[in-house]
Amino acid sequence: MNRREFLKAVGISGVLGSICRRSLGAGRRRPNILFMFADDQAQNCLGYAGNKVIHTPNMDRLAADSVYFENAFVTTAICCSSRASILIGQYMRRHGIADFQKPLSAEAFAQSYPALLRKAGYRTGYLGKFAVGWPKEDIKHLSLPADQFDYWYGFPQVFGFEQKINGKSRYLTDVITEKAIDFLQTNPADQPFCLTIAFKEPHGPHDYFDPDFPNPYEGMTIPSAKTLTPDAYEKVPEFIRHSLNGTGDRAAWLENPESYQKSMRTIYSLISRMDLAVGQITSALRRLGFIQA
Repeated sequence: MNRREFLKAVGISGVLGSICRRSLGAGRRRPNILFMFADDQAQNCLGYAGNKVIHTPNMDRLAADSVYFENAFVTTAICCSSRASILIGQYMRRHGIADFQKPLSAEAFAQSYPALLRKAGYRTGYLGKFAVGWPKEDIKHLSLPADQFDYWYGFPQVFGFEQKINGKSRYLTDVITEKAIDFLQTNPADQPFCLTIAFKEPHGPHDYFDPDFPNPYEGMTIPSAKTLTPDAYEKVPEFIRHSLNGTGDRAAWLENPESYQKSMRTIYSLISRMDLAVGQITSALRRLGFIQA
């Protein structure tokens, strides 16, 4: 996760912090919390943001019915650091997660919004990419903290879309959606919940796709970004070009425009597939009476 996906997450994490503080008090009915976020979804890859090509009706509906943050920024544009910031509401210079190896300490995680809410009586669940710490045996309990949640289907940074379940290939987001709905259906009526769903789309590896979801952008020409020009590329500082996951794709796209089209068709398709899951989960919320139609 980097600056692009942080657009939604940064605003929501502030809201979560506010809800968490209010939920720890007594006397009021405590709200249920469902936090969904993407992995590398660009800020303009959303119909509600003005993109006339991408098809995201379910996320658009959520945006239209909610507070939509038009400007949001991240100080440390890399997945592990951003996710740690979301969990505990601190800048990277404070929490110290600067690479994919180091997990949050047990003491730090105890101050995360899932831990605080669980301590306050919430049923908590985490589904999807966790990616704060490498799951080496000696730190696996911190890097994949399954025992800190009531419901867990988390996975590390390196994880594929193809999942083998009972000998059959399953698309990862299908599995996550099923588990999300199961979490909602099994939640006790008298207990508030906080469910975090960290989708993998549209992050790679792009080597397996939902066989039941044909790419709706196949053969389509995706408008190029305004900054996808040789002049704009030359103005990018040298140290950024050679940084982790810098501008290598941009250079390749300038040399071969069709590679840009192929990448964007894949990314748009994955985002639309994620949008389908968002719709299925929100429909389950309505069906189960958690939200009104």
